[in-house]
Formats: sequence, structure tokens, C-alpha cells
Amino acid sequence: MNVDWEPSEPPWPAIAVAACGTAAEALALRAERDPSWTVTRFADWIVVAGEELPWADGAVYLARLPGTAHVLVPVHRRPQLHPELVERATRAYRGSARAAALIPGAGGVTVLPLREP
Repeated sequence: MNVDWEPSEPPWPAIAVAACGTAAEALALRAERDPSWTVTRFADWIVVAGEELPWADGAVYLARLPGTAHVLVPVHRRPQLHPELVERATRAYRGSARAAALIPGAGGVTVLPLREP
């Protein structure tokens, strides 16, 4: 999925944090210490949702995209598409997952289906 993004100011409240690579390893270690967090693991990514999120260098903090029920985006960025279009577009990627996190990158957007937002 290729989407243009713009800043969201002020940043939205974080409800999850995502990381890949060494940041994912650090986040996974922290997540093991708190059973109240919901953890979703992928081959290259980890997403932790819950209250009082852990800090991890290189992680992306996620918020619910206003106007959607099940789409998380970085707290400082939003897609330049109507939220309803974003919600519909992510349904195909979510499958049976309740929500999806969209993380912009140089190669497009990473879509991570999530059990809980």
C-alpha cells in the first residue's frame, strides 16, 4: 500500500507501541515483565498495547486514527486519505484480526493485523 502522510499536531495519545529489529528485541524483553500488556508478535515486528507503554529507542508509538474504529497510526503522522477509506482499505489486510496498525516507511506502508488495539 502506498500512501502519502502528513504531520498530526498535536500528537494523539499513544495506545500501542511497535518496533522491529533490535528495538523489537528490547520491547519484547520489557513486555515480558508486564502481563497487563497485549503483545502481538510478527516475524519482524512486535506490537505492545496497553496502559503506561514501555519506552524503546527506535519504536513507533501508535494512536487510533480519528474517524476510524480499528486503525492505528503513528501518533505524529496521519495518512492523507479520508479515514473511512483507510478503514475500508485495511479490512482486507486484517482478516479475522480486530484492528490493524499502519506504519509508514521508505518502501510503502507496513500493515500489521492486531488482536487488540
